[in-house]
Amino acid sequence: MDLEKFLNNSGDSILQKAVYENGILSATISYGESDIQFHLEIRTSILKFSEHASSSNEIFKTFFLNMIPLQEKVNQNAVSGIYSAPTDFSQFMKDVNNDYHLCYGLKAKEYQYLVQFKGYGSLISCVIKDKEDFDFREKS
Repeated sequence: MDLEKFLNNSGDSILQKAVYENGILSATISYGESDIQFHLEIRTSILKFSEHASSSNEIFKTFFLNMIPLQEKVNQNAVSGIYSAPTDFSQFMKDVNNDYHLCYGLKAKEYQYLVQFKGYGSLISCVIKDKEDFDFREKS
């Protein structure tokens, strides 16, 4: 299965376990509406965990995966090419609610995507350099 199909069919997945160690976010998920489990490894140094990620209630841990191209969503300084906060306060608050603020101060050419486990809010969000930083395989 390719990455796009994996992401598009990830609705109603359940986060079983997530651990961050040595620059790698490792997660085990029950994928979609099936009984198939996948193991994800995401290379990142910038991430945010919600308190719901460790909840024992599956309702709070149900999510879909989203990979957002940051250059299409976040302001960049025209001279430096660094992601920056918008000057408009309401847009800034939208950025914070969407976790785009995680990339502020990073070089746009270097960091291209925001990965979100999106459900009851954002369970986990992390910034990755490119799609090769996201690996998934069916757990046997």
